[in-house]
Amino acid sequence: MAAEFAIRHDGRVVTEFAVPAIANALRNITITGVFYCPSYLREPWGGTIPPMPGSVWFHVVTSGRCVLVVGEARLELQSGDLVLVPHGAGHTIEAGNPTQYPCIPNLPHQEQSDNFAVLHYGDDGPLTELVCGGLRLEHPTARRLVGSLPTVVHVRTVRRTVLGATLELLAEEVRVRDVGSEAVITRLCDILVIQAVRHWMTSADATSSAWLQAMSDPQVGPALAALHAAPATPWTIGPWRRRLRCPGRRSLLDFVSCSVSLPWPT
Repeated sequence: MAAEFAIRHDGRVVTEFAVPAIANALRNITITGVFYCPSYLREPWGGTIPPMPGSVWFHVVTSGRCVLVVGEARLELQSGDLVLVPHGAGHTIEAGNPTQYPCIPNLPHQEQSDNFAVLHYGDDGPLTELVCGGLRLEHPTARRLVGSLPTVVHVRTVRRTVLGATLELLAEEVRVRDVGSEAVITRLCDILVIQAVRHWMTSADATSSAWLQAMSDPQVGPALAALHAAPATPWTIGPWRRRLRCPGRRSLLDFVSCSVSLPWPT
């Protein structure tokens, strides 16, 4: 029984069973900040971000514009845009047709703590303000969720939304840099990443995610949630099938093997 997805009037996707599945996945997102970097960049500027397997890169444009390239994807970003590179892939970011692309983490930064620094770089052209960084998600369900995301997630925020309001708070904090800005900026970035993941999970693009379809199923979803919550448990088909209230071993395997890739218990 595959979950049926329906499109809401605002273009976002919800189902009766998808809501608790999404809520459970988001609840288990535990973020460890690897690095946060407010950046003030004047054109022409450009740089490379190295691969960071197991982590999520993010870029928030608080003012100005730039271009981000991940693999074959070329994204033109403007103020109010948020991008996730959820699988930690290497990428480039630039503005103003630069001729050099240094490794951005190797540029001189104003370090303020072990995982927070400020970057000023570029020439004397128009200013772009970004907050960039890398995060790790600790819970197995959160890692499975991130694994279901595409190579890059681009969110164009709009005013009068929760996501847009969070970004406006971040932009103001980056602009003012008041006492305690580091604590505020890092926490707002964590919130923005969770909001961006939620935005994608409830979008039409998420209908292609086999993992989300399985998590949204009224029978399979609770069993998968139990498996993700206790990955060290020596699960077998019998107890797992009873959680699903599935009448037969074969019907269980047939359904789940078509829905999500997992190492099956015997």
